[in-house]
Amino acid sequence: DNDAGATPLAELRRLQTDKHNAERLFEYIGGEDLNTDPRQRSGRYIIDFGELPEIEARKWPDLFAIVEARVKPARAAVTQRDRRELWWLHATRSPETRHYLKDQGRCLAIGQVSTHFAFSFVSSGCVLSHSVVLVLLSAWESFALVQSRIHESWARFIGTSMKDDLRYVTECFDTFPSVDPGANVAGVGQIYYEFRAALMVKNNEGLTKTYNRFHEPAEGSPDIIKLRNLHAEVDRSVLDAYGWTDIKPVYDFRVQLDESTRFTWADDTRDEVLARLLEL
Repeated sequence: DNDAGATPLAELRRLQTDKHNAERLFEYIGGEDLNTDPRQRSGRYIIDFGELPEIEARKWPDLFAIVEARVKPARAAVTQRDRRELWWLHATRSPETRHYLKDQGRCLAIGQVSTHFAFSFVSSGCVLSHSVVLVLLSAWESFALVQSRIHESWARFIGTSMKDDLRYVTECFDTFPSVDPGANVAGVGQIYYEFRAALMVKNNEGLTKTYNRFHEPAEGSPDIIKLRNLHAEVDRSVLDAYGWTDIKPVYDFRVQLDESTRFTWADDTRDEVLARLLEL
């Protein structure tokens, strides 16, 4: 990296290969990485001392020296006392997330601003940027629930937008009248997720390009058709979990308010689902 003040590549590699330093070096993943990288990786690393006091953080002298040289001067001028005095720690910390990932190994994540509505799992051992919204759930049935068009309809109703893209905010999930998906939903959720992950690697395309093809009427490859069918199966299983067996979606390519074309169900179906969610 040739940016001013950036750690030279050779120095970064030296730090990473030191087992002691590796304890405090974590992959740094943002919303763009989730949406564009086929394996949802970044190749960028960040120093994280967690909640350690200064005397403990200094036990990693190589890393602490970098933070002291580059972070401390900038923090000296900030008005927030904790940021100024705890300058070796990240300004925004989430112990709850750290503990959850340690216990469960993964949680759900979505880029805060995305062209398409797509959740993924992120694992422990990484640091997520502010451009990622986390949902502290780790089960396959939880993925199916939030990835379904039931939740997407609610999120697009509650959430905001940035240009033509959805901006997923915490209220999208906090207000969502969810249901216990049950074990029957887990199987189809896992199949959908693992097929999508393998497809992204196979095509060397991230979520955005994969869903661009998903919503493209001219796209008729067998893999994309299968992904559409799996998404419909997720919707069906979640609708059944709510007890809404009478709702029978019909899928087609439909022009949206922003003039984009999406493979989705009819407006009447969306409105009925929203009405029932609002009643709940």
